[in-house]
Amino acid sequence: MTGHRAYKWRVVLALLAYIGGACGTAGDERVAADSAPSQAAADTAGSLASARDESPLAAYPGFARKRGPDSAHYQRREIALHRYIAHCMQQAGFQYTPTPSLVKTPTPPQDENQQYAASLSPERRTRYNLTLYGVPDPNDEENLWDPDSPTGGGCWGEAMRAIPSVYAAKSKLMTQYHAMERSIAGDPRVQAAERLWSECMRSRGFSYARPQSIPARRDSAALRGPLTPELRLELEREYRQAQEMAPTCAAAVGLDSVKAAVRVDKETEFVRTHKQVLDRHVERLRQQQPLVDSLLAQPPQRD
Repeated sequence: MTGHRAYKWRVVLALLAYIGGACGTAGDERVAADSAPSQAAADTAGSLASARDESPLAAYPGFARKRGPDSAHYQRREIALHRYIAHCMQQAGFQYTPTPSLVKTPTPPQDENQQYAASLSPERRTRYNLTLYGVPDPNDEENLWDPDSPTGGGCWGEAMRAIPSVYAAKSKLMTQYHAMERSIAGDPRVQAAERLWSECMRSRGFSYARPQSIPARRDSAALRGPLTPELRLELEREYRQAQEMAPTCAAAVGLDSVKAAVRVDKETEFVRTHKQVLDRHVERLRQQQPLVDSLLAQPPQRD
């Protein structure tokens, strides 16, 4: 078979940008739509919940602090995307079975598409590739479709433009988003709270600069070379004990509430800076929702 499997992988890479790091869960095509608690610890929990509620970024699709709602929207849109591709291909006279990655079946439909493409004559297969991917030869790396292009890409490109991912804005702003995340860790308020946390841990017999240092120390020891059984046990014992103590010190110094408050500040600024992109993303999703709903209302195609 010429190129289908190789280019299918490249389309998957393109979709990683399309979804922005989304993690779909398995489904089917029937879419449904100190050790004693202190008052300080209680206040910390309340401040943390309040700060999270105040962040404006979490209100935008693809940026929710909890994955559930965004994941559900992604699953629905991925199924609709593949049904769109199937309809596009069938309109051009080709067979295509929808293959959303979140659908698990005994016989993967992807194999059906590969088998179908392999059964075509060379000329017909070239036309199939042009229709599905927008290029005559999926293995020609010098002439592949650019997923960021506003045109081209065959039925795949048309579908991705017609049904934007819930993570599209996050993907577009990924560099800026990661910079914002790094700025939280580098904020003087967070660093001051981490120093207090480190002092608390040191008073209990542990030497760590910040909570992330606990797994980092264990992992770096493993990377330096083979560990003796005794050393491995010692590292695991220290890791477990430190992990158990870390939340106590975090509550004692209010580390989580400080991080949450700083996150709200940074995310508020992020929204202010990128509001045009974020609002346009919301409007695109709203405009395309009727198309998604109509595709999901159709029975799965197995032509």
